[in-house]
Amino acid sequence: MGWVADKISQFIKPKPIEGKSPDTAEIGYADSILYGSNDFIKFNPDALIISKGYKVYRYMMLDDQVKAVTEFKRAAVISRGYYFDVESDPDTGEPIEEQEEIGRFFDFVVDKIKGSFTDKLLGILSALPSGFSITEKVYQPIEYDGKSYWGIKDLKLRPFETFNGGFTVDNHGNILKLEQVACGNTNTIPMEKVVHFVHQPDIDPHYGESDLRAAYRAWWSKDIAIKFQNIHLERHAGGFIHATVKGNLNPTQTTNLENLLKNVSARTGAMVPEAVTLGQFNPMRTDAYDRAISQHDKSIAKSILVPNLLGLSEQGNTGSYSQSQTQLTAFFWILDMIANRLAETLNEQLFLQLSLWNFGTDVFPRFTFEPISESQKEVIAKVWSEMVSKGSVTKSDSDEDWLRRLIGAPEKSEVEEIEPELPVQPVDEPIEIPDNEDWVESKPEEQQELIRKEFSEKPWLKRVNFARLEKAWNKKDSDFLNGMIETMVELSQNIQNQIKKLFGVRSGANINLTELKNIIPPKAINGRLRKTIKDSLQDITDINYKMAMKEVPKQKKRNFRVGDPRIGMDKTKIEKSLSSKALKIADTIFYRTFDGVQRALENAIKYDKTLKQTMDSLWNDTDLSTYLPQVDAAGRAVNIPARLENIARTNTASAVNDARQALFGNDEFKGFITAYEYSAILDDRVTPICEELHGKIMKDFSNYTPPNHFQCRSILIPVTVVDDWDGKESSKPRLEPNKGFF
Repeated sequence: MGWVADKISQFIKPKPIEGKSPDTAEIGYADSILYGSNDFIKFNPDALIISKGYKVYRYMMLDDQVKAVTEFKRAAVISRGYYFDVESDPDTGEPIEEQEEIGRFFDFVVDKIKGSFTDKLLGILSALPSGFSITEKVYQPIEYDGKSYWGIKDLKLRPFETFNGGFTVDNHGNILKLEQVACGNTNTIPMEKVVHFVHQPDIDPHYGESDLRAAYRAWWSKDIAIKFQNIHLERHAGGFIHATVKGNLNPTQTTNLENLLKNVSARTGAMVPEAVTLGQFNPMRTDAYDRAISQHDKSIAKSILVPNLLGLSEQGNTGSYSQSQTQLTAFFWILDMIANRLAETLNEQLFLQLSLWNFGTDVFPRFTFEPISESQKEVIAKVWSEMVSKGSVTKSDSDEDWLRRLIGAPEKSEVEEIEPELPVQPVDEPIEIPDNEDWVESKPEEQQELIRKEFSEKPWLKRVNFARLEKAWNKKDSDFLNGMIETMVELSQNIQNQIKKLFGVRSGANINLTELKNIIPPKAINGRLRKTIKDSLQDITDINYKMAMKEVPKQKKRNFRVGDPRIGMDKTKIEKSLSSKALKIADTIFYRTFDGVQRALENAIKYDKTLKQTMDSLWNDTDLSTYLPQVDAAGRAVNIPARLENIARTNTASAVNDARQALFGNDEFKGFITAYEYSAILDDRVTPICEELHGKIMKDFSNYTPPNHFQCRSILIPVTVVDDWDGKESSKPRLEPNKGFF
C-alpha cells in the first residue's frame, strides 16, 4: 500500500467484511503466570527496592551528583512554558471559538490551583527518581464568567512508597483498584481521583522504573571510593611515624613509646630517650580516588541521561564545541519525549475530565509545552522585529499572537480597532485612464480590433491597466513557480540520498519491505514549501489588491440602491485563509510525491532493480515526474514539472481574483458597484467555459468566479453606477465550471 493510502486509511472507515467483526477481547497476559490466573495484588518489581527498601532512592538523592542531574533534568522539562493548543478551522484558518473558550477556562483553573502549578508539575515528575508518581486531584466548585464550574483546588503528591502493593490488576494488566497503605491504615483511592504518571512504562506499566536504578552501581562504588579516600587521608595525610631503637629500653620506656606511636596524631611534640630515633615516611600522593569519583560521577550522569559535556559531570581532557552541541541536541530529544508524555498524561487524566464535566465534550485544546528554549525565543523575536521593520513580512494578528505567546509577552488588550479608510479616488480628482494602446498592439492582429471595439463600448474596461496587470501577473507567476521548484529540488536530492542509503550495495530483492518505513518525508522541507506557497500567495494578494484600487472611479454623492452585489471575502479573511490553503497544497504535493516514491521502491523490491534502475524509475513514473524536478550535477532543475506549473499558475489566478473581490466587495462600495463583467482578454489558454463567459455581465457570478480551469487568467471587472449600465444581466452560461483543480 502506498504512503498516501496508508494516511487515508487512518481517516476512512473500511467497509466491514460481511458476517465478521473484530475480536475486542484481551487475550494475552500482562505478567508471569506466577501470579495465577485470577486478579492479583501487584508489588513493585524493582529488585533494588526489594533488596534495599524504598529508602535507597532517598539516600541516593542525598548525593551531590545524583541530586544535581536529577533536579536539572526535571527543571529542564518544565521550564519552557506551556499553553493550550486551540485548533483552527481548516476552511477559514481561524481558531475554533468553542475551543478558545475552553482554553481560557483551563488557564483560569490553573491560576486558581493552590500554590505554584510549576511545583505541582515537579511533583508529578518525581516519577523520574521514583519510577512512578501518584498525585491526588482535589476538586472544588469555582465561579467563572458568572457561572459555576468544577475546578481544581489542589494537586497533592502522595508518597510513592505507600503504594507498594497498592495496585490490584487483572491478568491483562488493567488496574482494578488502587490502595494506599500509610500509618497502619489502608485507603482505597479511585483512579479517576489521581494523576498516575509512570516513568519508563515499557519496563513496568504500573510502577515504571527509577532513573536512579541504572545509577545505583556507580553511586555505590562512588560511596565506597569516598570512604576509602577518607581512610587514606586519615592514615597517611600527616605521614607515617616510625621509631628506630638502638640499645635496650626498660619496660616503662617501651610502654611510653608504644603509646606515643599510637597517639602521635593527637600530640604536638614528644620527648624520647637517646636510644630512640623517630622518623616520618610520607607516602606518594595519589589522585586515584579523585579519578575514580569523577568517573563514577560521569557514569551517574550518563545513566540518568544527562550528557557529560553539559558541565554537570566531569568532562576529562577531551571534548569539543561540536560534540557538546550534538549531546545537547540528544538531551533535548529526551526532554521533549518526557514533556510530551507528561502533557499527554495531563490531557488524558486531568483536562479531559474538566472538559467533559464542564462543557460536555471530549474535544478540547491540548495542554502543550513550548518546544524551544528562551535563547531561541529571543533570537526569533529579534529577527521577526527586524523583518517587520524592513517590510520583509506582513505582520498579521495571528502572527502577533503567536509571537507574544512565544516570548512571554502579555496578550494585546481588546480595544476596538479602527479600520483604515479605503484610498478611493477624491471627488474632485478625475479618474486616471491608463493607456492600453501599446498593450493592444502587442496582441495578434485579428484580436486588436475586437479589443478596441470592446473598450469603446464599455467604459469600465478602459479603467483597467491591462499592461501593468499582465506584467505583474507574469512576474508573480514565475516567482511562485521558481520558489516551489527550488524547494522541490531540495526534496529531490533528499529523496535520492535516502534511497542511496537504503540500497547501499544491495539490489532491490535484498531489501525488506519493512525497511521502506525508513524513507521519511522531511518535515523541514515540507515547512519551507508551505512558507514558499503562503508568502507567494500573500505577495500576489497584496499587489493585486492595490492595483484594483485604480479601477474604481470616484464615488459621486447620490442615493445608492440597497441590496446590490457584494461578493468575495474581505482581505483580512483571505490573509487568514492563506495558511490553510498553503498547508493543503504543500501536503498534497508531499503526499503524492512520497506515494510515487513508495511505489517505485516497492517495484524495485518486486523486480530486483539496481539502485540506478530505481533512480531512473522515479523520473519515468508518470505521476511522480509531474511533481519532482530532475536535477543536474550542479543541483539545478533541468525541467519544469507539469503539475507544479499548474499549481503555481492556477493558484496565482485564484489569489489575483480573491484580492480583487476582497476590494470590490468592501462595504465602502456597496451599492456603488452594480455588476461585474467577465473578461478573458488576458487568458491565452481560453477554454470553452471562459470563451462562453467572456463579455457576460452579471451581478453575481457565484461559482463561475474565475479561475474556472487550470492556468486560467480571466478576471471580473467592476461595473459602477457612473458607467450608466442598462441593468440587463447576461444569460447564464450553459457549461459548468471545471472541477478538481487547485
